[in-house]
Amino acid sequence: CMFGALVFTDDAFAEFLSAALGTEYSMERILEAGWRIASLRMAFNVREGAPPQKFKVPKRMIGMPPLGAGPLKDVQVDNDTQNRDYMEAMGWDVKTAAPTRETVEKLGLSAIL
Repeated sequence: CMFGALVFTDDAFAEFLSAALGTEYSMERILEAGWRIASLRMAFNVREGAPPQKFKVPKRMIGMPPLGAGPLKDVQVDNDTQNRDYMEAMGWDVKTAAPTRETVEKLGLSAIL
């Protein structure tokens, strides 16, 4: 929710989650939970034959062809580089999109190997 992101600090999110669930949370723990969720989702999609490489955004969304006027005039998005950089940052194989063994083990998800 953008409202929450603009109004509350990271510490507040951790405090709210801790109060709601009765377990101590830090922002680091919340971010790791998000990483685990994203990695599990990606592993499932890859296993089921739906890796992100199969899905392409409409060319118009990434500036192909680029607009001729306005604030995005002549802007094109290098979607392939963005996807590769994201997968590297998440610890996923850039060719298959599957989480790497190192990532799976770091996140305590060895059962999915």
